[in-house]
Amino acid sequence: MVKKNLSLNNHIDKEKNSFELIREDILSYYNILSNEHSITKGTFLEESAKKFILENPNAFLFALIAEQSVKTEVAWSLPYNLKERLGHFDIYKFANYSEEEFEVFFKTKPALHRYPGTISKYILSACKILIEKYSGSANNIWKYPSTANEIIARLNEFKGISQKKAALGAMLLIRDFMLEVEDKNHVDIAFDVHIKRVFLRSGLVNKDDLNELINIGRILNPEYPGILTSPFWNIGRNWCRPTNPNCSECPIRRGCLKKINSFTK
Repeated sequence: MVKKNLSLNNHIDKEKNSFELIREDILSYYNILSNEHSITKGTFLEESAKKFILENPNAFLFALIAEQSVKTEVAWSLPYNLKERLGHFDIYKFANYSEEEFEVFFKTKPALHRYPGTISKYILSACKILIEKYSGSANNIWKYPSTANEIIARLNEFKGISQKKAALGAMLLIRDFMLEVEDKNHVDIAFDVHIKRVFLRSGLVNKDDLNELINIGRILNPEYPGILTSPFWNIGRNWCRPTNPNCSECPIRRGCLKKINSFTK
């Protein structure tokens, strides 16, 4: 019994130490990565597309909707490419198109998205909500004194925006567009397959469960869990890959329990 208790205590101590090392390393990695992944400071967007996002709140919303199964640069360049294709970015004109007509602008080669039909429908729906509820401008979603909770709830009203995108949108508005909110602690980590893989393999969570992942994010950085999205996502994409993970160079290798077989997709 004594040996069993000692073994259990050693296991618990190992997991606690692992958690603290990951917390330290992921926050350090965030500081390195924050400018690189910033919409306003990073280099993943062409200057023309970046300028368009910065100057047009509706472009920000449409790019957020387009964050689905494509590279980040494809999603965040889509509004600018749509404007260039049509010669305007007037959502009142957009709203007058039928779904079939609007889809053509997305599907015409080169297609603006991997799923042009789905994304065109989501964006057309967003145009109508913006006109009906926000005077035609997404800026009114977050312009007035608002809490992070309110912004996330409003973003969730749009088709194609889920927990992941709403949390991501709030995080980007705060981090890259300097939006001031008092409750940054309510901006959770965005649930994503790359992030889920890292959490499972590192031992941060023991099962594939959204609520558990979100709760661990809150414990890792209670003041602002959402900032963990970028560093964990980048680790999942570049080191903790589905196959042949590069554990030796991973930024959280000191604390990772390397449960590689717990998640292989």
